[in-house]
Amino acid sequence: MSSVSFWNIAGLFSLTMGLMLSPDSFVILGNSAGALGVWFVCMIGIGVLLHIFSVFIYTEAFSRFHSSKSDIGLIKLSLGSIPATVLPVCSRIVFSVSAATLFLVTAGYVFNEVFVYWFPNLFFSFLILMILTAMNLISLKLSDISQFLFVCCALGGLILMIVLGLLKMGGSHKELVSNPVLAEGGLRYRYWMLGIALFMGYELLGYVYTDQRLNDAHKVHMLSAIVIAAFLFGLWGILSYVYVTPLRLFESTVPYSTVARAILGETGRMIIGLTIISGCLAAVNLLIRSSSVVLSVMAEQGLLPSFLNMYTYRIPLMVIFLLIAAMMAFGMGGEPETEIYARVGLYFWLLSHSAVAFSLFIANKRQPHKVNTKVPSFIKIVPSIGFLGAFLGLILTDPDQGDLLIYIVIGAGVMTAFSFIWGLHMDQKAVYSKHR
Repeated sequence: MSSVSFWNIAGLFSLTMGLMLSPDSFVILGNSAGALGVWFVCMIGIGVLLHIFSVFIYTEAFSRFHSSKSDIGLIKLSLGSIPATVLPVCSRIVFSVSAATLFLVTAGYVFNEVFVYWFPNLFFSFLILMILTAMNLISLKLSDISQFLFVCCALGGLILMIVLGLLKMGGSHKELVSNPVLAEGGLRYRYWMLGIALFMGYELLGYVYTDQRLNDAHKVHMLSAIVIAAFLFGLWGILSYVYVTPLRLFESTVPYSTVARAILGETGRMIIGLTIISGCLAAVNLLIRSSSVVLSVMAEQGLLPSFLNMYTYRIPLMVIFLLIAAMMAFGMGGEPETEIYARVGLYFWLLSHSAVAFSLFIANKRQPHKVNTKVPSFIKIVPSIGFLGAFLGLILTDPDQGDLLIYIVIGAGVMTAFSFIWGLHMDQKAVYSKHR
């Protein structure tokens, strides 16, 4: 196999898996193991099933609607310009900016607390952001190679901790006990639905490689990433449940560190620290790269101002960089509001998954001979209903439901108004150009 094909395959896989290795995944895993007990494995299974169906939806969307730029063009074709504007901005852009801010701050905090105590954590966060942005501006090949290294470090650290934990457990260090499940009522349902959030981001592959159609080979990368992540998450969740009491897991804001310390002491804390930093790098690199292309694609579709499509992805990349830098400069990385913004983006992202599946169903009904989709109807319907249910369920069980709903209404309202006004402007511009 040539080096070119190796880096192509490695880049595809590592970009597909980038967001799954973010620190949020490990927090959800730990808290869910404490909240649900061993039933958290079923939570993972629900998420895997929905996302496997969704992989087929996105592969179909990106391949058969390549001329209209994949899922954005598909939503525009089936549901109109307003949903095609509101959903990508309120989901991927809002999530990318807010979550990248949180991940960068987490990386700085871990680096400062675990490795170099005297190094300013905020400076480390800014340094990472500047390096990743410069790297993507200079060379996407360099970005691919770096992403591969980030993912390898994160996976390597996680696998090492799992192996050591299993060996230590096999040596009768500790036995799996039947602890009581902590979460009740709506909170339990929330953790069941949070399993869906563990496997987000695979479809961003269609944005980082806009010159290629997603095909069966890309589908294999996306499915492989989901299955591998589910397997490792399941093992790590079981170890968390074995080594740490449910109450500590449930209440901890950094359960991964608590589990690592229980398995291997300070050495385990350092290994998981490197894993978390690598996961932050992989997630942020994927988010800034893909979100900039999302803005560029929307501008090309006439949904956003055309300057965002100048010089391919570089102008929107600088826009994303400035937004994240401003968030950190104003101290938003440690504010509860930023976490709410990230959840708003995540919930809209789930709604976007539902909309894409529904849009493919609508497009096939309207133009059955032209679209001729190979995806069976039930594969379109199940994700559409499942992701919509997760969107509504997570909102109804959110601990900051009042503020969250305000931000959702404001965000959706502002983007709807913008889309309507911008659509009128584009119509007038088209009429003017026609009569010149």
